Amino acid sequence: MTDWKLVSELVSPAVPKKRRKTAKSSEAKKDWRQDPATEKQIEFLKSFGVTPAPNLKKGEASELIDRCINDPEARRIQDEKRFADWEAVMKRQRQERAASGAFSFRKDFEKAKTEVAKEMDRISKSKVAAASKKKELALLQKRLTHAVGAEKEEIEEQIEDIECDLIDLECDPIDLQCCKEELKEAETVRIKFWKATFKRDWIQSDDAMEYDVLVDVSTTIDKLYEEYGQYFKSPTNKQIKDVLESLDSASLDWDRAQPDAFFARLHHISPSQMKVGAGIRTSKSSTSRTKAGKGKGCLVVLLSGVLLFVTMVVVLAYIADQASPRNDGSRMVG
Repeated sequence: MTDWKLVSELVSPAVPKKRRKTAKSSEAKKDWRQDPATEKQIEFLKSFGVTPAPNLKKGEASELIDRCINDPEARRIQDEKRFADWEAVMKRQRQERAASGAFSFRKDFEKAKTEVAKEMDRISKSKVAAASKKKELALLQKRLTHAVGAEKEEIEEQIEDIECDLIDLECDPIDLQCCKEELKEAETVRIKFWKATFKRDWIQSDDAMEYDVLVDVSTTIDKLYEEYGQYFKSPTNKQIKDVLESLDSASLDWDRAQPDAFFARLHHISPSQMKVGAGIRTSKSSTSRTKAGKGKGCLVVLLSGVLLFVTMVVVLAYIADQASPRNDGSRMVG
């Protein structure tokens, strides 16, 4: 195989001679080939393991790309590089997901919602623009019936332009459908995450097999289960969705700053989900309990001190009474 990394040593194949149509077209072609290679051409060559020469021209880059595409070894290098790049991206995403925990699924969900909103807005604007173009087209077609000569040719050109614009404005319903499916998928994965926090053996469930992204946040799931989830009955998807909607409307990052709020809200909305004899401890409740505990402790110490003081007073009074001379009958006889 040719050493593709030594691009500077490669000799560009001779350009096949073609019949010149006009001097102008030949000059344009010559200028195009002598322009500096584009960034896309350079990056594409690098994907084959090629190190482009510093002053590579467009024509040379185009020929090198053709040679790489037709070279099995160059294609193999490209496939390996693309797979390595993909693995690096996936690894980074897994690390970010593991660090973000519950919030990573919130981000995916919000991003999908934004894409649906953008697509719907684009469709709406396209419909408005298309309606305006159709009105303009109708007027031109009406004028065309009475036009002659140069005016007729001009109107026909305008009609052709508008028809092209209408084609561009046509919205493929598949695009919106894909966005909606991605939104549904993001919502499903988010619900699956929270549902897993109520199961000790969630890692063995079908959800863990189907949604491998849950494995990336296994530490977070296990921690939430040990601290909160084990004290609840497993909620339905509808209950989880209601809790998420309630919390999302109140805070932009509750699942990052205070994920235990999910369990507190679930208990508030559905008290029957709490297992018999179980208690929930959230950051706020634990803080209030700590403060209450401190207050009770101070009160106990104070009462103990008062009781000790009273006891000492009684004992001292008794001792003093025993030590004082008795005013009894024997003393009167003497």
